Amino acid sequence: MVDYGQGKIFQLPINQSGSYNFSIVDLGTQPNAYAMDIDMGTDTLYWFDRKNSTIFKTSLRSTSNSQAIVTNVAVRTMAVDQLSGKVYFAESDTEFIKVYDPYKDLTFTVMRVPIERENVSQINSMAFDAKNGYVYWTDTN
Repeated sequence: MVDYGQGKIFQLPINQSGSYNFSIVDLGTQPNAYAMDIDMGTDTLYWFDRKNSTIFKTSLRSTSNSQAIVTNVAVRTMAVDQLSGKVYFAESDTEFIKVYDPYKDLTFTVMRVPIERENVSQINSMAFDAKNGYVYWTDTN
């Protein structure tokens, strides 16, 4: 989970003992994390840093080595396709839904907000249904 106020990503192991002790994921020097998701197939954490306007990826095994994958963006939410490894994200400036393909190192737009909704749309959350191949999102306006 991400704490937007602190800009940190927290890790909470869920176990059956009833004890829930969380830890902070070390992302290096002063990150400002805002959105995140995990590719369980590759143990990769993807996260958006508001301060740097960049989506980073890092291995869950060694989170101190983050790599910038998409720059000059403002991301509100993201979701990873657990089958293909593609990262879907909503740009808060344009309200476009874009996808990053880690195997081709390529980013492209998959959905643009209709003209009549351009200045009133605000995508807040997103989920990906890998089984059926659908992206779901909420629009608060």
